[in-house]
Amino acid sequence: MPPVSPNSLTVSNPSHVSRPPTTGPVRILTLDGAPGGALRGLAQIKIVRALMKEVWKREHPNQDLVESEIDAMRPCDHFNMIFGSGTGGTIAVLLGRLNLTIKECEDHYKAIGDEVYANPFSNWNPRQRYNYDHERLERILKEESKPFASEEGVVRFGHQSERSPSCKAAVLTKMAHSIQSVHVLKSYEAEAGEVWEVIRATTASYYDFPNIKVNRLVLLGPDSGFNNPAEKAWNEAVRLYPQRVRGVWFISIGSGVHHENKLHPPVKEALPWENKLLAGMIREFKHGRATAGSLFGV
Repeated sequence: MPPVSPNSLTVSNPSHVSRPPTTGPVRILTLDGAPGGALRGLAQIKIVRALMKEVWKREHPNQDLVESEIDAMRPCDHFNMIFGSGTGGTIAVLLGRLNLTIKECEDHYKAIGDEVYANPFSNWNPRQRYNYDHERLERILKEESKPFASEEGVVRFGHQSERSPSCKAAVLTKMAHSIQSVHVLKSYEAEAGEVWEVIRATTASYYDFPNIKVNRLVLLGPDSGFNNPAEKAWNEAVRLYPQRVRGVWFISIGSGVHHENKLHPPVKEALPWENKLLAGMIREFKHGRATAGSLFGV
């Protein structure tokens, strides 16, 4: 598959306002992050697409499956909250804040991978601490955000109030100078920064990208102990939707189990980044389909 250029990306409706259910149990989607999780993020998008396919089948019980309609579905219209961490945070922003369709999300994510993760720094440079070029990442994030820019030319992550019925997005970050202080950037808080800053913050790590200052805070992505945003999402759901958490519908998509020894090194290096083996993700995929059945009654 040829690389996806950020200049070739299209957005069908940048002004789309999400309309998730406003009655019944609150619906929550969370996406884990993981060190070196860029590849696994693509698999997480595939799992979300599988969930949307089950939703489509339920909404069209007597129709033949139309794949193009699955691609055009927007998870923001089906989930009240989408939380993520690391690369899962990138997906949470694309789906829950920018309100992209499944196909648009995959294309935008691949463009980031082709531009950034397919071009790591050389391991032979002892002065180079990080694996990837943060300036490349910032450039493509700003480019992808342009269709959503306000008259001032910015795309604020915090664009709604707590009372807004629209889908709420949030990502986990960590204070750069604190051992255990997890900081959640929310689309319903005005001081959350710009969209590109939020993605940069949650994907920063001791290995991949340097930390970043968002407003007055120096942030990086949460470490291995805080890669699952499920607990934070649940706490927020209880606070924001106290009358709707009974029978809550909750889907948490992990990042799989990674086994490097499953691939012979020369073969591993020869494969495009988006097609490398993602050990454990097939099991997650099957779990995703089963969860969709219990969640949406199919």
